[in-house]
Parts: sequence; structure tokens; C-alpha cells
Amino acid sequence: MDISSFVSTIVNWAVAYYIAILVIANILLVIATWIAIIQTYRSRPIKLEVRKKHSDDLKEIIHEWKSQIPSPERAMNVVVTEPLVIEISAEKEYLFSDLRNHMPSELKLFDVWDTYKEALHQYNNRRYTLFQNIKNEALNRTGLLIREGSESGVLRIDFCKQIYANVFYTAEGRKKDYTDSDYRSNPINNNEIMLACDNQSIAHINSELLDEIKRVHQNWMDELNRESEFVKEARNLSSLKNQLETSKMQLERELKEYKRIPILPKDCKYIGWALSGVLDSIKGKIKQLLKTISELLK
Repeated sequence: MDISSFVSTIVNWAVAYYIAILVIANILLVIATWIAIIQTYRSRPIKLEVRKKHSDDLKEIIHEWKSQIPSPERAMNVVVTEPLVIEISAEKEYLFSDLRNHMPSELKLFDVWDTYKEALHQYNNRRYTLFQNIKNEALNRTGLLIREGSESGVLRIDFCKQIYANVFYTAEGRKKDYTDSDYRSNPINNNEIMLACDNQSIAHINSELLDEIKRVHQNWMDELNRESEFVKEARNLSSLKNQLETSKMQLERELKEYKRIPILPKDCKYIGWALSGVLDSIKGKIKQLLKTISELLK
């Protein structure tokens, strides 16, 4: 072997050795990086950061929930139209249902919330039913329908609202008595008049019906007493309103306690998705390293 061949062999061997060392070094780097990445992915700080961010997002929903809890109205407030099922916008947030996944077992927030909503809906329904019953009784006593607008020969809605209000005043022991001086008749045209009581229009009728409608309204007010069925229901509604206020305060307290938890317990799909995103990023880095090694081997 001449000297040039020997030198060429030595050079080729050195290059091959260098490449082999470089490849092995990169392979070891990939392995070390992979191990470090897996440890980082599984590490408490990374997962804790993800859970803290998710907890902060959930606490925003808790804040909205608490601020949107409807309060029971005064039982004396008239419910004219049939009440709708109670809903709040916070329930439509996509993270609202996820609160269940992070709920400590001792907190029964969703049970309390569902019970409160149903009780509040029933309370509103009973107020609505009471007013409907008073309207039906008004029809039975006068034979007149309840209408608004310019139609003649009808009762106004305030006829029934005044009865409804005095039902509650009677239940509270402060019944209002009506005398002739509380009524006013205002001519409209021809033989039509507007009968008013306490400065509220209660009937649009012809003059022949004036004394009769005034007598029905006044006698009905006089008949009210604590044993009247309407008055008994008014007492029940007032009691139910107090119970609902207590339930609302309990719900608000539990939501406040829930929100005070620094980092909400348990995992969920959203945390899993967030960690998967971290892992996907890691996999991308590994692929780039492997590509670099492959190019070196060419």
C-alpha cells in the first residue's frame, strides 16, 4: 500500500469515526431530551400551572353564577303572565357543566341550585294562580270580563290588582277598608263612565252598572278576613318567600366557599386537552431532532 492510499484510509476512517460519534451523540441527545421532556410533562409545576389557569376560568363562571341568582319577588307583586322556567346565562357557558367535575363531595351546589330554581318557579306559579283565581272570582261576581284599551262594559286589571293587594294586607293584619269617598266616577261619553278607586281605573261601564260594580268591589274588600282562602294562600306565599330567601343565602355562601378554593380539585377533559397540547409541542421538537440525525446519516 502506498502512502497516499494509507493516508486516504486514515482520513476515511477518521471521517467515519467522526460521523459515528456525531450520530451517537445526537441519539443520546434525543434520548436525554425525551426523558427530560417526559419528566417535565409529568412534573407537578407544569400540571399545576394548567390546573391553576383552568381554576381561574371556572371561578369566573362561579362569579357569574352567584351574581345571576334570581331573588324571590315580594309575594304581593302580581304575576300577570304564566312564569317561565328559570334560567340564567351562566348556565349556558360551556364550562358551567365542568364545575361538577371539580366539585368537592361535601358541596352539593348543583342539588341546592336545582332545588332552589324549582321552588322559586313553583312560588311564582302559585302567585300567578292566586291572581288568576281572583280574576275568575271577579268574573263570577260581576259577570264582566277583564280588558284593557277603550272597550266598554269591562273591568280593568286594576280591579283585581286592588283585591290581590288587600288580600296580602289582610294576611299581614293591616287590611284596608274602603268607603264611598274612595270611589270616583268619571264620564267618558254618552252613558259611559270610568269607575276609579284610589285613583286607579277599575271599570269601564255604562252608568246603570255603576252602583252594582262599586258595591261588588267594596263588599269583596269588606269580606276579606284571615280565614278567607285567598288570605290563607297569601300567608303561605309570604312564608315561602322567606324560605326562598334563606335558600338563596345558603346557595350564595356555598358558591363563595367554592370560589375560595385556591386550585380546584380533580382533573377533567379540558386539563387533559391542555396537557396534550404540551405533549404535541414536545413531539414536534423530537421529530425535528430525528430529522437532523437523518440528514447527518445521508
